[in-house]
Amino acid sequence: MRRVLLVVTTLFSIALLGALASPASAQTGDYGGGATLVCAPCTIFVGENTTVTGTGYLPNATVTLTIDGEFWTTVVTDDTGSFSLPFRADSRPADGFLTFVGTDGTNTLTTVVEVLDRSTTTTRPAASSGSLPRTGSDAGGLVRVAVVVLVLGAGLVLISRRTQRAS
Repeated sequence: MRRVLLVVTTLFSIALLGALASPASAQTGDYGGGATLVCAPCTIFVGENTTVTGTGYLPNATVTLTIDGEFWTTVVTDDTGSFSLPFRADSRPADGFLTFVGTDGTNTLTTVVEVLDRSTTTTRPAASSGSLPRTGSDAGGLVRVAVVVLVLGAGLVLISRRTQRAS
């Protein structure tokens, strides 16, 4: 009888944990140590400079930078995985925006710079946050269920031992 109870409890626990487990999905937000690629300022006039700054890349890695899909330059990150480069906009692109992409083979990030003529006004699209999605799920609820199942199992073992001693 005790073995049947133990098997039923184990199967119930496994089924309960399987039913409550949620699949991994992309989640936004800072997951600690994420790489970023940003511009400052992100809106400039023709002839002005912006600074493209990357952080969180691999330390001492070569980062390849492109502008609108065309190779711009490479830079080696410092010991912390950071770099900073100036860029001068000598002309205005047709759509008014320059898209910078930086990759070290592990991290690929994007930032956008708006380039204006003094006589032109445009609306800038939402800037890239430069952060990557975090995958996984919040396991807090699953941990609570596991603790409850563990306590119930321990309780059943104690009851079984007391019943055995009493007989």
